[in-house]
Amino acid sequence: MLVLGGCEAPKRVGPSNGYAVTSTGQIVRGAGERVSFAGRPVDSDASTDGKYVFVKDFNRFRVIEVAGWKEVGSAELPGGSSLYGIAVSPSKPEVYVTNSKKSLHVYEVSDPAKPRLSKSIELPGIDGRENSFPCGIALLDAGKRALVCLSMNNSVAKVDLESGVVEQEIGVGVAPYCVVVSEKFGLAIVSEQGGARPDVDADTAPSAGTDVEVDDRGVVESGTVAFVNLKKGEVSKRVATGLQPSEIALSADQSLAYVCNSNADTVSVLDLAEAAVKSSIEVKPDPQMPFGSMPNSVAVSGDNKRLYVANAGNNAVAVIDIGTQKPIGFIPTDWFPSDVLLLGNRLVVTNNKGRGARADDAKPGTALNVHGKNGTLLKVRLPNSRQLAEYTRRVKSDSLVPQTLAALE
Repeated sequence: MLVLGGCEAPKRVGPSNGYAVTSTGQIVRGAGERVSFAGRPVDSDASTDGKYVFVKDFNRFRVIEVAGWKEVGSAELPGGSSLYGIAVSPSKPEVYVTNSKKSLHVYEVSDPAKPRLSKSIELPGIDGRENSFPCGIALLDAGKRALVCLSMNNSVAKVDLESGVVEQEIGVGVAPYCVVVSEKFGLAIVSEQGGARPDVDADTAPSAGTDVEVDDRGVVESGTVAFVNLKKGEVSKRVATGLQPSEIALSADQSLAYVCNSNADTVSVLDLAEAAVKSSIEVKPDPQMPFGSMPNSVAVSGDNKRLYVANAGNNAVAVIDIGTQKPIGFIPTDWFPSDVLLLGNRLVVTNNKGRGARADDAKPGTALNVHGKNGTLLKVRLPNSRQLAEYTRRVKSDSLVPQTLAALE
């Protein structure tokens, strides 16, 4: 397949010398060091000592050594991966991963080179549905319990990780995705991708067995975040954010929460003391750009001065100055970054589509098809201002920002 770009010579889709071309014509030249594998990774988390990154791939649980930046072990992920959800125990050599059906898998990682699926906790569906499609995970009580978003149940389950018993299921809005816990305020903050439960007179459409409020185009009408009072086990307040609220990250002092709105190209800033939306930050590489940056993951610097936001549609991480609430630059990633972690002075970026469908280690003459997979992780040193300016120029050029703006004139 060839992609034509203005008067330039046509570019062939796939990896080339030092870059890759996507089927949309974007060029992928991720910064930093790369590790690749035949997969579609969606989420990641770091070990408590920062020596390993654990990766939730589409059908594998993978372990990446940070120092050598290489994969050192993997294990099967039965039931396949859900869209999101991995957490590392603060006290045991265990990692918790949700699958696409109804399980919370527990991996034992005392030997990172030989991860082992030690048990699976069942989180069944409701109303006659077998599956619950579990997603985001937050740990409670020093890692003894977990809160798990059950997307198809429209609830958050409180699970005893030792016994595997679901102690409580808290009803929330439609399609809960991510949950984080503020111990300071005794709250669980939950992103609800389908918004609140619709009123009886609202226009709705069915989605995975639930009626969702939609606009006159049939598109989801709103995105919301629920504040769950953990002592009472119920939603105490709900606020509107942008469309498709996804990952949430807390500030170091747990006073603020940052919510990625994937279908609004914004990050909502929530004041947890007031349980209210404080402001909204645009993350586009140019304010004149139409929709499509798709922010889906966010990390907060320890000094609360920077946000690092994975823009899946721009193949970039937006660097946001929290003081001005504006982007100060962009770091190039591989195709469709789905998660971003901050480890000291480095970013770890998980790229769902990596460098396309052609494996980096494919032998010459290997037959290719659309089911091929090539996921990647990047380890990027945080850039200085000069390097960030150069990275930003690369992102705008490679993600076709000038061509998009010209087409809008």
